[in-house]
Amino acid sequence: MDIQSYILQQFEQNIEREGAFWRIARLDTFVDLLMLQAGKASKKGIDDRLAMEVVLIAIKALVNGKLGAKDYTTEYKQLNKELFEELEVVRAEVKHIVADALSKSGASTGALPLSDDLNYFKVLNNLEIENYSLDIFENILVTFLGYIKSKK
Repeated sequence: MDIQSYILQQFEQNIEREGAFWRIARLDTFVDLLMLQAGKASKKGIDDRLAMEVVLIAIKALVNGKLGAKDYTTEYKQLNKELFEELEVVRAEVKHIVADALSKSGASTGALPLSDDLNYFKVLNNLEIENYSLDIFENILVTFLGYIKSKK
């Protein structure tokens, strides 16, 4: 299985397991999730599972950044229906995001040192909430996709 298919499969499994309620999250929520992963990495190091979690968080942040977060102004059943109805649009956006990031990570051939990966988390930690841009999530995605590619 090629790396793009593998990432898309992991995304689908994540949707099956957790649903699509992440679509209501703001970008700063994804930053917080990435910082939690950085905490895990500082204790255990980066392994394939943690790298995939980071990739999925970055993908979700990019989807919400590009499509906009869903407003939670309706009842649970209606929101769930709306999230389900937009899944094809989300999947198409995920495919585009992954393909673009993989093309950018094409130059990466070896595993990146842990300290290089954690530099991205240091950047996140030092930014103000209003200064987060999608570029940060894209950089993290490209870096960790390079890490995953090196392990496959």
